[in-house]
Amino acid sequence: NVIQEQSILSSFHFWLIDNYEAVLNKINAFFMLNIFWQDEIMIVTNQLITEHKSYAYEKLIPLIENTIFEDSPIWNKKDIKYPHSNELKFIKNVSEFISNFSSNIRLVKDTYLSLSRIASMIFNHRKYLFDKKNPYEIGYTTRYLNSESGKICEALFVLNNVYYNMNKSLNLEFWNILNLEITKDKKDDLFFYTIGAYLPYLYEQDKNWIDEKLNNLLRESFFEGFFSYASLNKNLYFYLLEVGFFDY
Repeated sequence: NVIQEQSILSSFHFWLIDNYEAVLNKINAFFMLNIFWQDEIMIVTNQLITEHKSYAYEKLIPLIENTIFEDSPIWNKKDIKYPHSNELKFIKNVSEFISNFSSNIRLVKDTYLSLSRIASMIFNHRKYLFDKKNPYEIGYTTRYLNSESGKICEALFVLNNVYYNMNKSLNLEFWNILNLEITKDKKDDLFFYTIGAYLPYLYEQDKNWIDEKLNNLLRESFFEGFFSYASLNKNLYFYLLEVGFFDY
């Protein structure tokens, strides 16, 4: 049975690739599919975007909105401690789609707003917090890359960059979230990891914020995100040197 299921999945995967444009044009027909198969659509989509294939990916948004909405049962079916449920995989791959789509394709305002609305909903419903003492955890970087919580944190920062590039001004909604998260009593280390990874972008957008909040950021996960992912340019290096960042 397992071999047969894998064969069906493989056939569906390649069928999606061969008929992807037709799937987008008839996306309503896939609304009632089991979430396992909807997730396969998201996996193929992320693959095609990273391969720089051009399609009208915004046509997928109704499929996502049909499954992810404020009162959706998807929030009740997530397995938080052992994140292997189809619901979690779908949420993770939708979050990755938001980042991939936003990073690789120029968004129009309506598409940005739709993706931002979905991302905020996922972020607000996340329940997972990284627990370093949990023997099932395998490091900040792995969880950042492979969990729905890590992926949705990344999507928020990517969308913030898109907003800044579109408007040449700060996304106040994002910065409010940022300030709230870094002052919470129960801190989300995957979010701090993402701050570290995207610190160069935050520096370019609002250096004064880093001046004011640096002491709030000093956590192991923040440094690991920075040294794992951030691209350190000359100006940022000398700024961090000046404020004593590397002393920690």
